[in-house]
Amino acid sequence: MNEGQEPQYYIEDHHEPIVSKKKWEEVQKILDERAEAIKQKRSAPLPGINEDKNEAFLDKVVCGECSKQVVHFANKRPRKNGDYYQHYWFCYRAGFPHYHVHEPCDSMAHNQDYYEQHFRHLLTNIYEDSTFYQKAEQAIEQMDLTSEEKDKEEQLEQEVQALNQELYKVVDESLHGQGRNTERVDQMTEKLCAMYERLAAFRDRKEKAEEERKALKRFMKNLKAYIKSESKAFPTEIYTDVVNHAAVYKDGRIVYHLRFGLEWTTDEVYATFQEQCEKQRWAKFKEKHEALLKGPEVAALLEYCQEPRTVKEMLAFMQERMQIGKTKLVDRIVMPLFKEGTFERFLQKRAPNIREYAYQVKEDQE
Repeated sequence: MNEGQEPQYYIEDHHEPIVSKKKWEEVQKILDERAEAIKQKRSAPLPGINEDKNEAFLDKVVCGECSKQVVHFANKRPRKNGDYYQHYWFCYRAGFPHYHVHEPCDSMAHNQDYYEQHFRHLLTNIYEDSTFYQKAEQAIEQMDLTSEEKDKEEQLEQEVQALNQELYKVVDESLHGQGRNTERVDQMTEKLCAMYERLAAFRDRKEKAEEERKALKRFMKNLKAYIKSESKAFPTEIYTDVVNHAAVYKDGRIVYHLRFGLEWTTDEVYATFQEQCEKQRWAKFKEKHEALLKGPEVAALLEYCQEPRTVKEMLAFMQERMQIGKTKLVDRIVMPLFKEGTFERFLQKRAPNIREYAYQVKEDQE
């Protein structure tokens, strides 16, 4: 063998090639087109990592297992027509266990779509629950003054008025030369300040209760409008206005702590959401599969298979019309058509010791 010790020569067209030059160039052209398509797909701009991030959940959601903040992360996912980001929320302690070795949390990450769907279902639950408004009013009553506190407030106002009159009198006497009693003035002023603080606390509670009553009426009005609209969009305005914070547990149960001093939840858990997603995925796949079988490419294949055709022949025929591999052709087109009775199948000899299946459209299907 000449490994360089003698001159080496390259001779073109020395013998008939296994693959013809024309066929070789056609294959190279197809490979180049596919490589360019993949290059364009990979270089296509991705949506911003935070483009679909739901900012409403920031600082609003905590882990129900350990009370740690729930944080966001995005997972890049491949897709035929371009990659995309899938958004998740997870407990900070569970997501970074190496930072919390001595205080682990076994909570799990949940898809952002689940959080959004759960809150929409919660709104439906509230709308259909006739006891919600009454329970919310009762919770607001707990913020407001009791009858005893109202009596105390009235008594304090009278005491403040009387003490003010007394203070004016003492100050007036001091100004008219009857001696300065600064110690008494300081004591009375200090007592008045304490009484004003107590009155301010009562006033703040009354204003808070009144504010929550208005918020409750506003919420019920917005809730009714949202339910009637049958919108699938996430109601960000309602969420930010009504939810103080939400506690998410590892099974996906979410307990909402509403601004009215009320907790509300549903029976929904993450497992039901995952089952729902799986059903939707298969329904979408079935719809696309049915569309493929009813498409023009399969119609042309049926015309082509009026005579017996092998899988190899059908693959070459279909690849002229669409991008498809042997596995997809057999699993999604040939076998379904055979099982439904459109194709009939029989063995034919390709060589003395080699047999293969050929498929043909049944006569009663033509």
